[in-house]
Amino acid sequence: MNAVPVPVLVQHWYALFLCASGRPDEALQVARRAHTLDPLSLTVQVTVGRCLYFGRRFEEAIGVLRRHLERSPDSIQGYVTLYRSLRLRGMPGEALQELERGINVIGRVPLLLACAGNIHGQLGQRDQALALLEELRLLATRRHVPSAYQAEILFGMGELDETFRVWDLAVKERSGWIPFLRCDPAWDQFRADPRYIALERISGAED
Repeated sequence: MNAVPVPVLVQHWYALFLCASGRPDEALQVARRAHTLDPLSLTVQVTVGRCLYFGRRFEEAIGVLRRHLERSPDSIQGYVTLYRSLRLRGMPGEALQELERGINVIGRVPLLLACAGNIHGQLGQRDQALALLEELRLLATRRHVPSAYQAEILFGMGELDETFRVWDLAVKERSGWIPFLRCDPAWDQFRADPRYIALERISGAED
């Protein structure tokens, strides 16, 4: 596969920076400009989907990401962002189907397992969610598994106190998810929660 041209990669990262800064509309303009420059770039295509997700434009994100996965069925970020968009669109069953498809194609990647655990929890399938949580914890004894992945499952199960406790660990690990806390629509209903406010404060995401 040809490497993505440097100017396009720069715009890809700039678009994600704008998302993390709470400027998803500007981010989408940058990502779409990059897509115009290199319409075959799978990296840019999934970035467009991510910008749409952070901009709360879930229907559009779902369409972009499904087309992306048709071309790149082994795209972890494609499945993750599609799951997130379907979940917040009120389609958890379809979100789980997409994640299971990704796991079948790519394997039991910890991030996909975490997302599947979240949906099992949301659907009230507690045993399945706990089994995936235990799988991640066991895997973490042999290799690094970000604490944020465990928090994703706990969040789906509605275990909010434990979710925030584990997120504190993720902050200490400098999780790559931290910069996107402020813009992630999954957290919108918790913005006024004292636990969320404290999390933003210690992570620096409020700056």
